[in-house]
Amino acid sequence: MFLYQTSVGLFAIQRTEDYRYTLVLEGESLGVYEEAQYAVDALCDGDVFQPSWKTVDFETLDVPRNLYDWQYEAD
Repeated sequence: MFLYQTSVGLFAIQRTEDYRYTLVLEGESLGVYEEAQYAVDALCDGDVFQPSWKTVDFETLDVPRNLYDWQYEAD
């Protein structure tokens, strides 16, 4: 799992049982991707679902595009 803390909350990229990756913000899925890096790219481009509890301008977040700049935690 990859984690990155922002001003709007904690983003996580979690591997699914079918070896895809879910982008999660504070427990809510914002999309499912074939590769973890694709989730980061979608987040940085603002091409993700909005959480139900808040409108977020994803393009203004200071999220690193390189997945290796995120914190890695073994599942």
